[in-house]
Amino acid sequence: RATFDDMTLEQWDASWRINVRSLLVSCRAAVDAMAPGGGGSIVNVSSGAADPWLPHELLPPGYLAYSVAKAALERFSTALASEVADRNVAVNAFRPGAVKTEMSVHELGEDYDWSAWKEPASVVPAIHCLVRQRADGITGRIVDVADYGTGWG
Repeated sequence: RATFDDMTLEQWDASWRINVRSLLVSCRAAVDAMAPGGGGSIVNVSSGAADPWLPHELLPPGYLAYSVAKAALERFSTALASEVADRNVAVNAFRPGAVKTEMSVHELGEDYDWSAWKEPASVVPAIHCLVRQRADGITGRIVDVADYGTGWG
């Protein structure tokens, strides 16, 4: 992570390669594989950091490149949905909320108060619901796990 003043172009480009450029490559391959079989579903994992309504006080310094790249991921997902609907492919962006992952532990440390964070397995029902969608179901959406609570099924 780097702040606006300290970020190099290499760091900015790396964030875009990981979070945005990879979308084009992976989604193109996924659509090409799904379409001949009658369709499918793409779920791109986003972050609350992309939420334009997130108060800036809740986004710590150093998340500029990450939050902008995740916002691009969301827009890519909603735009791609309309382009591949004729192939019966659903595309959604999914915001899982605060999930304790290896990356988050690395960034925040083992001593951080993890009590409000979810374990990765807790978002599986939501992702399972989204991967069952086709173009005539939930598609072109930014789905926040908090919007549905435990009502996934």
